[in-house]
Amino acid sequence: MSLPHIILALLEQQEQTGYDLKTSCFDGSIAQLWTADQAHIYRT
Repeated sequence: MSLPHIILALLEQQEQTGYDLKTSCFDGSIAQLWTADQAHIYRT
């Protein structure tokens, strides 16, 4: 699964900003499964 698909799946569950995605998901719950910095998130 690609990063854009993961971001879309997360946004489908709850509306979030890029910062929210970074702090709540990519630094927290899925950090061990998938990493992304803000440049990757905002580019998507």
